[in-house]
Amino acid sequence: MRVFTQIRPFEPLSGQIYKHDIRVKWHECSHCDYKTKAKQNLNRHLAYKHDIGVKWHECPYCEYKAKEKGCLKKHLANKHIKMTK
Repeated sequence: MRVFTQIRPFEPLSGQIYKHDIRVKWHECSHCDYKTKAKQNLNRHLAYKHDIGVKWHECPYCEYKAKEKGCLKKHLANKHIKMTK
């Protein structure tokens, strides 16, 4: 009779470097402790967490503004449906 033990996920030692991270350039946020391997992820983080580099989409009927055009479209449809027709 075989007895199977539960397999635990690999837990790296603190400070251990993975072989795939040896020559990785880390992109670090200058406003908090966030860091990532992809610059595009850092730009997204800066935009959504710190409002840096955001192109604001402003509502023509009120003071609402959104970071994404789709959010502005939803706002217009929900709040100003009579004005847009």
